[in-house]
Amino acid sequence: MFHARFATHGVKNEENCHPFIVGGDKRTYLAHNGILDVDIHATDRRSDTRIFAEDILPRMGGVTSLDDDNIWKILSKWSSGNKIAVLTIDPDAKDNCYIINESSGHWDNEGIWWSNDTYKPAVWDKTWGQYFTKNPAIDESELLDSWGGRDDVTCQGCGSLPFLDANPYYCEMCMACYDCGQIYDGECLCWAPEMDAWAKQKRNEQYILGKVE
Repeated sequence: MFHARFATHGVKNEENCHPFIVGGDKRTYLAHNGILDVDIHATDRRSDTRIFAEDILPRMGGVTSLDDDNIWKILSKWSSGNKIAVLTIDPDAKDNCYIINESSGHWDNEGIWWSNDTYKPAVWDKTWGQYFTKNPAIDESELLDSWGGRDDVTCQGCGSLPFLDANPYYCEMCMACYDCGQIYDGECLCWAPEMDAWAKQKRNEQYILGKVE
């Protein structure tokens, strides 16, 4: 199991990095992609996933509860839009691997399950002046053609249709860096000075247009 954390809740420290031990049982680990609807106290420094692994799932019965069809349906509906992977060697569990909302991700030809598409190589679209996730089923030359209303070319960060601008660094919709996927804040994994220069230029343009103060 591999997980690259995009921090949403909780402090940024090693304790909040995936995977998490489920209920203190080192035979079972859990990782998650998304944002879970959990109530986090103002003084709780844990992430939403960590709370789910340490508190919520254990109270439901732990990993063996995932063998109950009703529990599975409840968790799938509650975590709709999220993906949760659980690996276990607990002999009481029917399976060694559970993937809640598995259909929201995909399996590749090597037998690896991915929770999203951001691992795919990005291709520079000269028409739109942006990077897009490469769909293996599409010929690269097609991807460099004009947009044409196709729904297979989207921002690799948020999946939205792109704006017509020449920003080569991050998505204008979700601010996700095209290379590492992290929200552009001057500290992304592949930050470069020219990224700040581009942001400053864009802000100046907005200022001239009267869209920002």
